[in-house]
Amino acid sequence: MFKIAHRGASGYEPENTLRSFKKAIKLNSDAIELDVQLTKDHKLVVIHDETVNRTTNGKGKVSELTLKEIKTLNAGKGEKIPTLEEVIKVCRNKCKLNIEIKEINSVKKVIEIVVKERFVKQTIISSNHKESLLEAKKNGINAALIYWSTKTDLGQVLFDISRLLILPITKRLILRRVKAANVNEVNLTSPLATKGMIDFLHKNNLKVNVWVANSKNKIDRLKLLAVDGIYSNFPDRIA
Repeated sequence: MFKIAHRGASGYEPENTLRSFKKAIKLNSDAIELDVQLTKDHKLVVIHDETVNRTTNGKGKVSELTLKEIKTLNAGKGEKIPTLEEVIKVCRNKCKLNIEIKEINSVKKVIEIVVKERFVKQTIISSNHKESLLEAKKNGINAALIYWSTKTDLGQVLFDISRLLILPITKRLILRRVKAANVNEVNLTSPLATKGMIDFLHKNNLKVNVWVANSKNKIDRLKLLAVDGIYSNFPDRIA
């Protein structure tokens, strides 16, 4: 089972910080999933949200702040928001990085840094944008399709339920998007991880990773479904 630390060992330490990533490595994670955003001065920093509001003591959009301004913020327990280069330095020869691309305009910068840092073989780029995945593959970087919705809260739940009700259509849609992006790996939200879905994707020679599973019951259920990888805030719970 491929253990993926979701935003690092974020159940123990502040998400997307060097402290969280070092904890994930200590817990023998196979890979660390992280998110990137571009600053005002076009530097790549590791943070999930478009704003710094939720995870730091600051306010504002990442895209409207310079790296120098962002580095003054406290991301929890005195940690700073790291740059992608800083994270690569911590993870080199220790574990892989699964970098989620939310905005298409950031993929070229990610690739530029990964290539410059000679970290291509330890990198997986995940995205729901076909263009980002094709760009990654073109540069010799492994890539995985993220299949999810942009809806949140109740809207997301209703959306996932509706997808399950029309599972045959969902299967074909995922397969079509995988072929268009030329990838052989899919990341699914846990509500979509049914036995029928996992079996279908495996029969089409696709690896399947599922996020996010933190409880023992959910992790055990995914193991029974024979998924290839599990994202968790507590990577040590994945045996």
